[in-house]
Amino acid sequence: DLRILQRSLPDNLKLLFAVQPFASACSKELVPEEQSLFQLTSNLVGSYWQRLKNDLVELWPIYVDELETACKELEIGFMDLNKQDFQGWVFVDHVHMTDEGYKQAAQCIAQAL
Repeated sequence: DLRILQRSLPDNLKLLFAVQPFASACSKELVPEEQSLFQLTSNLVGSYWQRLKNDLVELWPIYVDELETACKELEIGFMDLNKQDFQGWVFVDHVHMTDEGYKQAAQCIAQAL
């Protein structure tokens, strides 16, 4: 619960909530490596994953908006990593990143802090 975390921090520290990037929610153009991996994944997991992914694509922005609203109400910093300018091969599937992707995400968070 973010309220518990917020209350436990010393007054001089602030909390930042960073939303994990989701490949289908990012505006990033996929590089060939990502395209190949995503196609392979789609072929392996079939229609169940496709339905789930479509639901996530539709619901993710609503979920992120609600998280941002809750953070604002609690005066907690908020960052949507889906809006960051990721470069190169950063996703291995729709929800997991490469080491380079995590490095870029960490740099965005460090800059925000």
